[in-house]
Amino acid sequence: MKIQNLFKRLLRPKSNRLSADGQSGAASSRHSEQDRSSSLSAQDPEELLAQDIAKLDIQRALVHHLEWCVVFNERLHRANSLLTETEAHLPDAHESGLGQWLARAAEQIIGHHDMFAELRREHERLHELASQALLHARSGRMDLASTLLNTDFERSRIRVLETLRTLQRG
Repeated sequence: MKIQNLFKRLLRPKSNRLSADGQSGAASSRHSEQDRSSSLSAQDPEELLAQDIAKLDIQRALVHHLEWCVVFNERLHRANSLLTETEAHLPDAHESGLGQWLARAAEQIIGHHDMFAELRREHERLHELASQALLHARSGRMDLASTLLNTDFERSRIRVLETLRTLQRG
């Protein structure tokens, strides 16, 4: 479903929504009661909409994570440059966009998903490994930073992405 259509569905008042047979409001509500009782397998449009919104929310978290990865790479490549404190700052696990999403999501339904705790732990680990790699790079030990990045950091980065994608698929 296109994002524009999703928002149109969200913003449309319930009483003006058309049923599958083109009726609206009260006429539709009589039919919807009958439909619910006769077809248990049909999914509620509101439930489908909630699922679409949850998927978009997880997509936003994925984008935040990828944006952080770009910032991390920039900091790593400029580790030995003279940077201001603001330029050198890398958002930690709680400051990052994904970290903020995790904090909000913990209070929602998705926060109770079995994989959510695993995602939080792996996200913390990823940030710890990134900090270690930056410390190595800033102290002139690119060999250690490179080894860390190509092993533990990369595995952690992939786990975070895979977990987010699995949550998105439902």
